[in-house]
Amino acid sequence: MVCIASKKRGVEQGMEFHTNLFVIFAYIALALIFTYPIIFRISDWIIGFPGDTESYINVMWWFEKSFLNPNLSFYDTSYLYYPTGATLASSEIGIFLLISSLPIQVLFGRIVAYDIIVLSSFILSGFGTYLLVNYLTADKRASFIAGFIFAFFPQHFMHALMEITIASVGWIPFFILYFLKMMKEGKRKDAILAALFFAFASLCSWFNLMYLLLFIGLYTIFGYFNNKEEIVNRKSVMNLLLLGTLSFLLILPFAYPMLAEITKGSYAYPPSFHSIFYSADLVGFLVPSIIHPLFGRYVKPIYENFSGNIIENTTYIGYAVISLVAYYILKNKKKLGESGFWIFSSLSFFILSLGPFLHVMGHLVVFPFPYIIAYLLILPLRATRTPSRMAIMMMLSLAVLAGYGVKAILVSTKGRAFNRIDKKDIVALLILFLIFFEFAVFPCPVFKVDVPAFYRGIAVDKEDYAIMEVPLDPVWIVSEYMYYQTIHEKRLVGGYLSRTPDYASAFLGDTPVISDFWNLHASSDILNQDYLKGGAWLLNYYNIRYVILHKDNLNGSEFEYANNLAKNIFDNASPIYEDNRLVVYRVNSTYTPPLYMICGDGFYPAETWSDNFRWRWAKEDARLEVISNNEKNVSVDLKFFAASPTKQRTLEVIANNISVYNITVMEEGREFIISGIMLRKGNNTIEFNTSESLETIDSALHNGDMRMVSIGLRNVSLELRGG
Repeated sequence: MVCIASKKRGVEQGMEFHTNLFVIFAYIALALIFTYPIIFRISDWIIGFPGDTESYINVMWWFEKSFLNPNLSFYDTSYLYYPTGATLASSEIGIFLLISSLPIQVLFGRIVAYDIIVLSSFILSGFGTYLLVNYLTADKRASFIAGFIFAFFPQHFMHALMEITIASVGWIPFFILYFLKMMKEGKRKDAILAALFFAFASLCSWFNLMYLLLFIGLYTIFGYFNNKEEIVNRKSVMNLLLLGTLSFLLILPFAYPMLAEITKGSYAYPPSFHSIFYSADLVGFLVPSIIHPLFGRYVKPIYENFSGNIIENTTYIGYAVISLVAYYILKNKKKLGESGFWIFSSLSFFILSLGPFLHVMGHLVVFPFPYIIAYLLILPLRATRTPSRMAIMMMLSLAVLAGYGVKAILVSTKGRAFNRIDKKDIVALLILFLIFFEFAVFPCPVFKVDVPAFYRGIAVDKEDYAIMEVPLDPVWIVSEYMYYQTIHEKRLVGGYLSRTPDYASAFLGDTPVISDFWNLHASSDILNQDYLKGGAWLLNYYNIRYVILHKDNLNGSEFEYANNLAKNIFDNASPIYEDNRLVVYRVNSTYTPPLYMICGDGFYPAETWSDNFRWRWAKEDARLEVISNNEKNVSVDLKFFAASPTKQRTLEVIANNISVYNITVMEEGREFIISGIMLRKGNNTIEFNTSESLETIDSALHNGDMRMVSIGLRNVSLELRGG
């Protein structure tokens, strides 16, 4: 009897394996249908829209480059935002995606690897949800439809077209499956597997970590009031501790760089108004996707009313899904049982996705929503900025409920059609077709990057130098430059990261000549020097070899300004390369200034005051960087005008860590001359230091400006003594 039972189990497991294999291949086929025509172009076409897709391919390139070169650090790069460099630690990099796709990248190239990441986000989401719902309903047809819903719902698909880390939610249903098994069956093995999938999901995106923590919290709250014995028992508590400990240990090595970085500054936390701007619109849940082949053109005017952007405000649920959920709830409203949790979960995440205040057709209804409380109490939530993404977890909950709904319909479906086909199969296919129609995308947005010949030319050059591309923003243009970088492998002045440290972009705004190319207009500063005359020297000093003007990204007046600026600083030299898209100048320096000043750390950007002078507010310690090209130490006179906002202050001037003068700065301000400051050849630092407490600009100007400052400076100059 034991032998027969064992054989039976073996047969059942074999059938289950083959069923699962069939389901996986079915989701693969559906993923290829939804992403048509990529199956025929996977080697050189990219799934999605230009922009973040290109910048993530750059991250993949940098991961491979730093992995294969022990002298490079992945988290700290000087290949972007050169020469300052930047950290990737606080950005959305999806380290699990990078590690798991590296072999594919090495063998088949980055584009193939990226496209496979996108395809896998659909396949894993579908199969994981299938397993979860099959565990809950024991109905494979219903489970497959639930998996289809979570794999291809429009919000997921839109994120897959632009923000692959946000779209990488495929491990979430796997975690939930084993979390539920752990809570219901009490097996330690399930706790270990849940921890593993918790780590996988979190390391794809830190947003997933937050979603799962919220999910665990909601499950615990619901269980405490509805099934307290499941939550409050020794086995559950021990398994939860095991889950938490293992998850923590698996994630910590990768999370530590991020945690260390966000303690250094507030840049990782977007302004609070982002949470309002990127909230889901109530109408959006009922409006088909803008890329739907039939309805897209008709719903576009509706989407134009929403705040945020087209990726974040796509939250369409689908009327078929709503109907399935409504049917199940109405049919079983008196005996919902465990499915009641999924109603609670879907409602909770729906409310959170609406953000701090309700949006209806783009109109803000100033009535506080629970997100405000969550925002204040849950610190990681402040770093997310995008409440609408909570709808991802809402859709997973609705997919589970839809699975219950499909099962309820199939239970009441009896008999066969044409004496052969089970009517359940026909009904399930009809439901699947209806959802497919609502979620359809055809053809899928794909694109190919046309790399100009110039970049392939400098790729052959193995020298280490930087290039500056103009314009230096916005994001979608810079992302294209970052894709080119994967070809030529030279350092870039500027760049794009989802969380850019303040110090990284400061070089663009504070450095003469470079700030002109960044702003695309003359950006006079507080420094009295002929900065354009020494412009070519400065670029050469920073080892910037080429200035590349993108004609297709500049309007007529912008190109004229940038081209004239290049000719001015390069002594009317002709471009070394030009085609219908690019004009390229090689940096050549014929003049070397004896001194060159750059505003460094501690200064706010230059601004024009009511006196029509250019001023910079300073913090408690503002630094003037001075490069001396003199062969020996020189003595200089420092001249500047300084004013204090509201009270008398003592200003200490420090040159190369040596205090040289203490002066008193009054509210009305005056000019100061400090003679005999010694500068060495090369880099020097002159600091303007105040020991008194900072005050807001508003305290002086009553303009609502809450920046903390010490003094204002203008007309800063240096003069060689005796020269």
